[in-house]
Amino acid sequence: MKILLACKSQISLLCLLFAYSAFGYDGSSSIRFFTNLDKPQTIIAARDSINYRLTNSLIEVLRDINANQPPQDQIQLITFGNNFTEEEYIQRNDSLATSLLPRLPNTPFIDINTSNKLFKEPWFKHTETWIELWMQDALEFFTSSQGFGFLKFKDLFSTNQFLNLKDQQRLKEIDTELENEDLNQEQRDHLLTEASLILKKGTEKKVQAEDRLKRLIGVTNVKLLENHSAEGGDFETLPANVIITSIKEEDGLNGIKSWLKGSVYENRILNLDANWMDVGHVDELVSVAPASNSCGFSVISLDPELGLKLLKSSSNKPLEELIPTDYHMSSPPGNSILENFWDVHEQIVIQKDFSADYVQSFLKIQKQAHDRIELALLDFQNKYSALNPSCKNIYIIRLPTLMLCEIDEDEISRCETVFPNPVNGIVLNKNILTPDPFLKEFRKEIQTRLSDAGLKNYFVDSGFYHGLMGEAHCATNVIRK
Repeated sequence: MKILLACKSQISLLCLLFAYSAFGYDGSSSIRFFTNLDKPQTIIAARDSINYRLTNSLIEVLRDINANQPPQDQIQLITFGNNFTEEEYIQRNDSLATSLLPRLPNTPFIDINTSNKLFKEPWFKHTETWIELWMQDALEFFTSSQGFGFLKFKDLFSTNQFLNLKDQQRLKEIDTELENEDLNQEQRDHLLTEASLILKKGTEKKVQAEDRLKRLIGVTNVKLLENHSAEGGDFETLPANVIITSIKEEDGLNGIKSWLKGSVYENRILNLDANWMDVGHVDELVSVAPASNSCGFSVISLDPELGLKLLKSSSNKPLEELIPTDYHMSSPPGNSILENFWDVHEQIVIQKDFSADYVQSFLKIQKQAHDRIELALLDFQNKYSALNPSCKNIYIIRLPTLMLCEIDEDEISRCETVFPNPVNGIVLNKNILTPDPFLKEFRKEIQTRLSDAGLKNYFVDSGFYHGLMGEAHCATNVIRK
């Protein structure tokens, strides 16, 4: 924002913002991050009136999981409200969400933008707190000698979320006015001061919102990781106190290593190459699930060649007949992932014609993506076994997917999965909440492979997030015991 850039040489607005948003920082020696093998206690998820289908799925899944659990083992769901500030928009769209979200037994749905009441069900709560879409990337939960807390990779909230439309519009006007080179210093200072006062109001409310979140989930300790490029989806903790990330040394990994110096994670950070994916986070390629083997876990990963095999043998029907009719409703406008796949599907499945250049390119992409994933898994297994000698052979659960990538001189980059990424799900004990790929051949294969590994699979609708290059894992975070 031009206001912030201008303030560097005028008034210290940036410092003002930090003064209101920064939290205390102390050492990390006693920190222990949770892993997918730890017992889940609460799912926290962002929800707005567009992506309500994920909330819908989570309600249905938790209803089933909790049905046979004693009260102390039931998993709670907390959803946080709409990211928009335009009241008319919120009212109109949340009315739609209210009518479509399933109702729990004897429990009316509470509009979270007009009420802070709790559901009668003890494991399902709504709050007025606002939160950004990417819950996973914002923070990582831990325990320490100072209590339960989270490592904050970035601000959970945006200052603008707490400004009314009038103030937001005024900030835009100030941005425009600052471009006027004829302004004298006094006029420029006046505009910057006005902007700082507007931002101060939003920042104060942002801090209050984060405090409400901390109280709601029982956080007593918040740490801010500075000088880094990490996000929670690229900072995954494994058993034996190992962290995997795709961040390179030059991109801030040294800062993370320095911060973890003296902790149980010192010298136990493994680099997994995910930078050829469009987002580039390790949770796009691997997830860890409980298993009864020498390692204590299995790794869930992707297999584009398996996906291609299933595609070639799939139903000889147009894609529009295979995808739910409301799928595009749950995706944001401008989602071109499926649109780019339409012609490929027509040629491979309907016409059985592989001669077109774009079809050949698609086939080549699946082979290269498969090889990259297998190479990364082999590298990961060798490095992990060196740190944890009792785990010699990690069991890999390979799930079908298809990739769309940029390809230049046989090198792929900026890859995305065509359908929701089955790896980027949520692990709750031996229950796996898998982003629904919608194609029945893919669903059947995923169900079978997870079941063979002793895991129970639930499909969840993360279509909205998929269109934003994320999935169910990205939109949620799990508090564990």
